[in-house]
Amino acid sequence: MAPDDLERSSEAVEALAGGRDAVWMNGGRNPEIRFEQSGRAGSAVFVVADAAASGSSVRVLVRLPDEWSDEHREGLRRVRTARTARHRARARSPIGPTRPRRPCPVHGAASRRPGRRKRP
Repeated sequence: MAPDDLERSSEAVEALAGGRDAVWMNGGRNPEIRFEQSGRAGSAVFVVADAAASGSSVRVLVRLPDEWSDEHREGLRRVRTARTARHRARARSPIGPTRPRRPCPVHGAASRRPGRRKRP
């Protein structure tokens, strides 16, 4: 999830918790997710619309459990903390961001295959 997606998710949680409708992931690259007040206490309508790819949508009435917003806020806090820790660890690496090499399916070693030259 991109940092902007996290921020928009947080805004959607706050809007819905405050009794307002909210939209999330409406940038065109993903299906749009809308949260609408249902008029019933403790419930909301979740709408997922995939206009770009399939043109289909679904509407689901969801009963929101007590403390749902606190749980979502805590989950977002944990994701942000993990992203920050990962970013800091990468920044401290003496050689920059790296990915572990996967073993070669033919040779089994995580090194370059024989005969391949290193690019300049």
